[in-house]
Amino acid sequence: MAVTIKQVASAAGVSVSTVSRAFTAPEQVQPQTLQRVREVAAELGYSPNPPARSLRGGRTGSIGLIIPDIANPFFPPIFKAMQARARRLGYTVLAADTDRARVRRAGDHRRGVPSRWTA
Repeated sequence: MAVTIKQVASAAGVSVSTVSRAFTAPEQVQPQTLQRVREVAAELGYSPNPPARSLRGGRTGSIGLIIPDIANPFFPPIFKAMQARARRLGYTVLAADTDRARVRRAGDHRRGVPSRWTA
């Protein structure tokens, strides 16, 4: 079973918030406390769990991109540029190829808008 942030906090003698800050904003933690938290975390085999963090914080750090036809030479450079920019900003791009299938835009079903071709 995976080591939890609560277990690290207990073993290090600090709060859960301090352990969280040690991994997300280390500049906000006293150097000796930061070192103790990281040592205990390493001893216990703890590493932050990004999916759990996204559930707790309500943010995934992901951007979805729907591409009509990935084989079309027009789209890969756009995708690569988006991916590079997203990475610099701390995001991950998830891409899907519709293979030119009919898709609905978000909210179209509520407005009675018919399906559209994506290309």
